[in-house]
Amino acid sequence: MDPKLQADFARLTAEAGLAEPTDVPPPSGDLRAEIDAFTDLDACARTRKLADPLLGDAIESMGYDTLILDACRMLEALKAKDPKPCNPIALSALRARCQISVAVLASKPALCPVTAPPGRSAARDPTCLARASRDERLCAAAQATDRPTCVALTLADPGRCMGDAVCVRQVARWSGLIEKPGEHRPFEAQARVDLHGIDGTPEPSAASFDLTDVARQGAVVSRLGAGRTKLTVGTGSALAAGLRDGASQPRLLLEIVVSSTDLGKAERPLGPGQITIDLSLPKVGRRPLTTVADAKLGALEIGPEVGKPVKLALAATLLDAPNKYAAKIEIETFVRDIIGETGRQHGSK
Repeated sequence: MDPKLQADFARLTAEAGLAEPTDVPPPSGDLRAEIDAFTDLDACARTRKLADPLLGDAIESMGYDTLILDACRMLEALKAKDPKPCNPIALSALRARCQISVAVLASKPALCPVTAPPGRSAARDPTCLARASRDERLCAAAQATDRPTCVALTLADPGRCMGDAVCVRQVARWSGLIEKPGEHRPFEAQARVDLHGIDGTPEPSAASFDLTDVARQGAVVSRLGAGRTKLTVGTGSALAAGLRDGASQPRLLLEIVVSSTDLGKAERPLGPGQITIDLSLPKVGRRPLTTVADAKLGALEIGPEVGKPVKLALAATLLDAPNKYAAKIEIETFVRDIIGETGRQHGSK
């Protein structure tokens, strides 16, 4: 469901008394004042006690007897603008939040934690990248349901929260720490796939598909060493596999591995291990199309830093057994993230 429609539906059901009851969000407080007042972990833990016995029972049942201390580690990390104090935090979600908070406060996207969800290459969390870069355009790579919150937090604008009380609280909590940034002009982004049947496969009901939404998410550049670079565009294969006949939106995962010598060539074949395609198109087969043969890269441009252009064109034979399709893919996007490089990684404008 469209995020705006989802938020409107939630508001209407709440007004009608049909929504499930949820906890009232805690007060936003003053995060800047809490960071300024922090001295050490022991003093922080002593001043923050769980006064409600029922909440104490809940925390005891989880076995999380260092919750208060771990929460204070977040203030320690923010005070130092250093993610190292986050490392001992027991709960992975709280540890990640600590690391993300440091990256955002320090305005250092390279500090955003790197993760590799199933079916996807390693990359930094797009919401963290957007907030740390003060660049709402990077929110396009977040899950659709997370994008409004990402934009609201990045632009420090509670009006973008679409009624989400947790989002409004977080915007208020951070309001004293970062200046409200201005909005950016959209990156140049467009993509299309042209498809036709070969070797006796009937022509698909549609021959051209617009994948501009995929292009708006940007590309991840991974430095693999030995002069090799991997370029990743699109969503993970798990999401692509979820698209079935009759769905309205195409999905793409494209990964290309090239060497530095390949970048200077006008046209080059891609051998085994150099290309992965996982493409789901409305009303074309019932499974994602994958590369089988004859992959050829016609053009490739990869910008040297975040925000710089990425352009590519390739042709490949794709399979949804027993059907075969000749595909032409053209993408214009931008570098969203760079992994495995110690030099300048971020600085999109």
